[in-house]
Amino acid sequence: MEKENTDQLSEADVMDMLEIPSDVFENVEFTENNTSVISNNKSYTSRKHVMDGSFKIYLFNLEFETRQKKSKSDGCNLEVVDLKLNVEDHVYEDLSQSLQLIVNHYNVLGFFILMSTYASWRIKIEKIFNSFEEKYPGIAEVKSLKDNKCILQILVDGHSDFIFIIWYSWLVDESFHTTPEVKLGVKVSESLLKEDDSSCIRASPRIFRKMLENYDIEHSINTLINMINPK
Repeated sequence: MEKENTDQLSEADVMDMLEIPSDVFENVEFTENNTSVISNNKSYTSRKHVMDGSFKIYLFNLEFETRQKKSKSDGCNLEVVDLKLNVEDHVYEDLSQSLQLIVNHYNVLGFFILMSTYASWRIKIEKIFNSFEEKYPGIAEVKSLKDNKCILQILVDGHSDFIFIIWYSWLVDESFHTTPEVKLGVKVSESLLKEDDSSCIRASPRIFRKMLENYDIEHSINTLINMINPK
């Protein structure tokens, strides 16, 4: 068995070697970055890379192997031949399908795109939810669920049995860019639902979706609160 040799590369060196644009990992804070040569012969050099760090507040561990050909005449000079990753449990629950696809295809670039966009959006959404709780005390309240998601509950005209619930899930495109999908649900008593002759309660999720098509998340939630709790 060939002995591992240190061949320390900086984070920027590794990203450059993988042709990952600098803006993709500009919000990443690396706490560990180790590179070791596991095989070196006339044809190629194999390296093992271990990276620990965080995307804003979300921790990760990334281990992958690269094989770099010494002859550029054979096509691609560098390939990733193995990839293992660890993220926090609630992050994995949100992104499990995309993360598994990334592992299956050894897609390091996809991992950095996915986690960078996810972290930025999730922190932004939670900040928006918290701002409404501060702005509308007694009406808007942030609730944390067991899977560490946040939801925003909005009491309607002081009724504890009539509550709008706003939460979000994640949409991931083919290039692994992540955006939130904000949804509206209604928790209402049977008696109030029977009084809903014009089906306004039933139509409220559809109306909220239309608002989101024309306005940003913050504006849409603010409009909803002012509609159902007029001053």
